[in-house]
Amino acid sequence: MIQVINRALDIIELLAKEPQQAKSLSEIAESVSVQPSTCANIIKTLTGRGYIRKMDNQKGYLIGDKLQHLFENGFQEKLIEKSKIELEYLTQKLNENTSLAVLEGNTRKVILKVISDQQIQAQTPDIKNTYDTSTGRVLLAMESDDVLKQYLQKYGLPEKGLWNEIVDEKTFFDEIGKIREQGYALIEDSVQVIGFSAPIYSKDKSVAALSIYMPAFRYSESLRKTLIELGLKTTKKISGLL
Repeated sequence: MIQVINRALDIIELLAKEPQQAKSLSEIAESVSVQPSTCANIIKTLTGRGYIRKMDNQKGYLIGDKLQHLFENGFQEKLIEKSKIELEYLTQKLNENTSLAVLEGNTRKVILKVISDQQIQAQTPDIKNTYDTSTGRVLLAMESDDVLKQYLQKYGLPEKGLWNEIVDEKTFFDEIGKIREQGYALIEDSVQVIGFSAPIYSKDKSVAALSIYMPAFRYSESLRKTLIELGLKTTKKISGLL
């Protein structure tokens, strides 16, 4: 067996276990039991090929875009396959539109959508600003505070009108805390579309979010209770299938 290839794979596997958690050169070298100088040379090669990347603050390394793309594509196929029947059942039960979404940079991207039989439909773009959607908000809330601080450094706070409760970093984390505590996000202040979302997990890691959305004129207190109950029940079932 070629030792340097084994070491390179060890490093990739180490970073892949916690893809959002940057690791320093010394942490990587210690974890894979290799000399720092040797580890640095391997990392330099992997970075040059796009398999891992250095953080902007120069303090650690993460899985690179090339590997991230491969992981996400394979996992999303499985996620869609396991979720499709459950979303179809939920849409039939509520007769309202449902979707499945993931984070992609500072946007949330819909990867599966099931449309109801309602004559008047709620419309939402497949790609939309993270802050302006219930799915985006709930997916952000399930990230660690360290990841969120990095997110704020890169993308900033919501623009005016996207998330009215947030005016500074403190109110941002206040709103994040509320979503974490209740386990879902619900946008009720829109005059057009009401959106509910809850996270889907794989091995205790939030990987996607389910959404139920409808025109505001059909929304009511009784429907609110029903969609929260059924939405949480559905996400729990999908999570169990992953």
